[in-house]
Amino acid sequence: MIRELLTAGAIAGAVVGLAPVAAADPDRPAYPDKPGQYANDVPGINYDAHLAGPCDRWDREVFGRGPGGEPLQCKYIPNQWPPVYTGFWVASYPLYGVQDVGSPCPKPQSAAQSPDGLPMLCLGARGWQPGWFTGDGFFPPPAP
Repeated sequence: MIRELLTAGAIAGAVVGLAPVAAADPDRPAYPDKPGQYANDVPGINYDAHLAGPCDRWDREVFGRGPGGEPLQCKYIPNQWPPVYTGFWVASYPLYGVQDVGSPCPKPQSAAQSPDGLPMLCLGARGWQPGWFTGDGFFPPPAP
């Protein structure tokens, strides 16, 4: 009698546990919107990004889109303890596509990508400038 009850419980548990997998629709994307639908997307954008998730491209082509299309940027945090050798997806300013260095920008606190893949920030009268904005200020890219 106990064996039958345990068997019935195991079968019921398996059915309940597998129900979400069976209900998944393979034709429905993981995102509620279609990747690539934004006119301001940049080359190399990552559509599998998610906030605070690991990333590995923090020097060029650093932008991604999270669920729902939120703009994200891959940033490496130096001097972490314990050491971590990946970057992490963080929230980004609104993305304005590929822009030329020094060209006028729509408003401060805007992000873009240079033609060669560097992240750029709108610096008001200075226009689009390549570099990184951190808690310590704005940093231009290192000289080649």
